[in-house]
Amino acid sequence: MTKLREIFTNLITIYLFLWCIITSFSPYFGYELFMPFTLIELENTSFNYVRLLILKSGTLTTMALFIINFWRHKRPLSAIAPVVVICYSLVFFELLSVITLQQFTEYEANIYLIIFFITVGGLLHFKNIKNSESIFSR
Repeated sequence: MTKLREIFTNLITIYLFLWCIITSFSPYFGYELFMPFTLIELENTSFNYVRLLILKSGTLTTMALFIINFWRHKRPLSAIAPVVVICYSLVFFELLSVITLQQFTEYEANIYLIIFFITVGGLLHFKNIKNSESIFSR
């Protein structure tokens, strides 16, 4: 079962890495990609929205960099921890949007994204704990 969880974790991190890279660069080609697979063409957008796109691109590229560092096993404990925090933060704010943003906007929380990021956060959190135990047991 541990080997299966390891394979599943690696597949999820590969998907997350590819999604981060593609999503971070898609605005520069005139599109915006939303998880899981929604591609929207950018139209005339306000300055503030473009600023948010730049911030989103920088954040996702940072997350992809941490995933690469994790795969290279240079610093597995410190490399995967920020990805776990981002996953848990996304779940928190998605749930918060249910009781706040959905009351006055057209936004609807996506239960599948919540489940996905809880799963990713949990798997990576477990891997982080496992790696820290092996590092500190020496």
